[in-house]
Amino acid sequence: AAASPGLARVLAYLERLRPAEPAPSALSPLAREHLTAAPTLLPTVIFQDLVFGGELGSGSFSTVRYCKRVVRGSPAGCWPEYAAKVVRAEVMREMGYEHAVRREIAVLRQLTHVSVARLVASFRWRADVYLLLEFAARGDLHSAVRRFGSLAAPNARFLLGEVCVGLSHVHAAGFAFGDLKPRPPHTASGEAVNGVAA
Repeated sequence: AAASPGLARVLAYLERLRPAEPAPSALSPLAREHLTAAPTLLPTVIFQDLVFGGELGSGSFSTVRYCKRVVRGSPAGCWPEYAAKVVRAEVMREMGYEHAVRREIAVLRQLTHVSVARLVASFRWRADVYLLLEFAARGDLHSAVRRFGSLAAPNARFLLGEVCVGLSHVHAAGFAFGDLKPRPPHTASGEAVNGVAA
């Protein structure tokens, strides 16, 4: 199917803004782990290697917590950062949410786009389900707008374009995303926006 003229303009604009990608050999192993194109589960991540910090946010069914993966022999400042979405066993039982969690994991495993929060790993610990997602160090879009005030037109176009491209990718993969709001989009440490989070 042909893209609409508006979407084509957004894609062309984003292509002009795309920074040059560093050579893979110039990246540290930790950076390569975070920049892997496919959202494959990392077999080296185990629950016991995670150190949890504060709460990043919460919703009706889950809580998202900041965490780092311990890398023995490296200082804590070099440990990879993640956002852990925790779905409590009681909530899954009470709300009949088990099938929805399984579906969310299956969908996230299939999505590979810079504007979609990447699933790194998923596992159960003491009956709760943990979805380990890439961490967006700059926070969500709502917080950015509150922090900086209204956005300049080029910045607003860029952010809207990133969200549209992420949604376009989700829809092209055959999925619908029906929970778009200013809270889920997270600005990563670069300029890309993780605009679509499950």
